Amino acid sequence: MITIAHRGARKFAPENTIPAFEKSIEMGMDYVEIDVRKTIDGHLVLSHDSTVDRMTGTAGRVDEMALGQIKALDASSGFDGEFPPTEIPTLEETLGACRDRIKVYVDLKNAPVPLLIDALEEFDMIGDAAVYAGIPDLMEIKKLRPDLAVMPGPGGWLAIPGVAAAIVKNLPAEVIDSNILDWTRERVEEVHQAGGTVWVDVLGIKDNRDGMLEAIEMGVDGISTDHPDVLLQVLGERRS
Repeated sequence: MITIAHRGARKFAPENTIPAFEKSIEMGMDYVEIDVRKTIDGHLVLSHDSTVDRMTGTAGRVDEMALGQIKALDASSGFDGEFPPTEIPTLEETLGACRDRIKVYVDLKNAPVPLLIDALEEFDMIGDAAVYAGIPDLMEIKKLRPDLAVMPGPGGWLAIPGVAAAIVKNLPAEVIDSNILDWTRERVEEVHQAGGTVWVDVLGIKDNRDGMLEAIEMGVDGISTDHPDVLLQVLGERRS
């Protein structure tokens, strides 16, 4: 089972920051999920939201701010509890911290595909990354770097038999990734038969022991969670 810390170990440190990734590594997770956006001056930084408001307590759109402005902010402002001042990292800083230690699940929010590929190549992490994005971006990735794993999230379309298998074969996609609420055992088996793997996020009402066990019983290959400590405990108990 592939274990994925959603935005890093965000229960223990501010999301999408180096401390959250360091905690994920310490815990023994396989992947950290990161959200990538481009600044107005062409740098790639990590932010789930299109604005820095929630994380920093300062108003501003990521794509309208320069890197220097973003680096001056404290990403711990939105963290529930006391935490030292923490920078919003660039993608390069993130890859430098993760290389040879943990793999990256890239949620490409708003950034050019070539810049993402350049960064992954610079840190020799093409083989240690998987990219979640819209179909047009994933098609561009496959054109430029066929060896970079991609994972569309077809959501409600998974209810239609054959859709997931067609995406696996025709994109092609190494992974199909969607919320657990979109999946059934039949759809999981369909993806496996087509040669793909299934990662689910249990975020929301299913992000607990019962939701994780449900995903495991479905036969999925990876689970993304905001509670990596719980997931690791569940997997440890099952191994025992």
